[in-house]
Amino acid sequence: MTTVTAHSQNTGSQLAENNTEMAPGSALKNSDDTGAVKKLTPRSFIESIFKQLDELAHECQQWEGTHFKTAIQALYHLLAKCLAIYNVQFLNASQAQRVELRKEIARLLRQRNIRVGDRSSTLTMLVRYIFASDRKRAHGYQYVLAAAISYGINAADLPSWIVDQGGIEQIKRKVEVSAATAAQRVKVDQANEIIVQEVQQAVVRPLAVVPPMGLKGSFALLLVKPDEVGGASVIGKLSDVSDVFVSGLYRRMAKNRVADGHAGDLTNKEVNRIMASQGDRDQQVLHA
Repeated sequence: MTTVTAHSQNTGSQLAENNTEMAPGSALKNSDDTGAVKKLTPRSFIESIFKQLDELAHECQQWEGTHFKTAIQALYHLLAKCLAIYNVQFLNASQAQRVELRKEIARLLRQRNIRVGDRSSTLTMLVRYIFASDRKRAHGYQYVLAAAISYGINAADLPSWIVDQGGIEQIKRKVEVSAATAAQRVKVDQANEIIVQEVQQAVVRPLAVVPPMGLKGSFALLLVKPDEVGGASVIGKLSDVSDVFVSGLYRRMAKNRVADGHAGDLTNKEVNRIMASQGDRDQQVLHA
């Protein structure tokens, strides 16, 4: 990156003597020139910093459009070649060939001090062998290849498919979220919306009103200690609670509500099971 030199060729001492300021937006020669930094007015200092930040942002855009983009495309093509080996060669090999290949890959990986287990998939071991990357990254690549296989994506179409899916990280998130987790998340989201509506209604018709306690802000938090009869004593307070914190409380309340509902579902199932069992016994008595 080309740095912008000082506006004047005078030394720092000459600048001080002449009371001459560096040009607004000009960058310093190096970050260690603390004396020159202190000579800038606040406005000139801000302009100097943002001039450098803008230059770096421009370089970043160029990097993302060239080197980074090229590297990502190269990664996707490497994964495609790995998929081709697995789909075309490994899956079409005989059982004996597949067993021997697994043993040899596992042996070579252990020689490299790369940990593999007896239950590690061949796809995972192929990825670890090719990329020699850490376990987390290798699992990410394996998720992508496994997802592609499940969708019937061939090696030639893999790079464009990864792009269409939003990239490796996005595919990882989709694979890692199981159907049960996704269903649970939907329930929590729905419960969260209901709780937000209930809170908005409670502003007009509150659950309880406390006497003046010096509270302020859009939201405040009271810490209460429940008693045996379902009441509570206020033992702490916090004013000016942020919207982010309140949103987190809504989410926590939603999760608790879903969990309580799940416990209720389990209880209902247990009751239904007992009643069904009792009904069977009654039928046996009637037909005895």
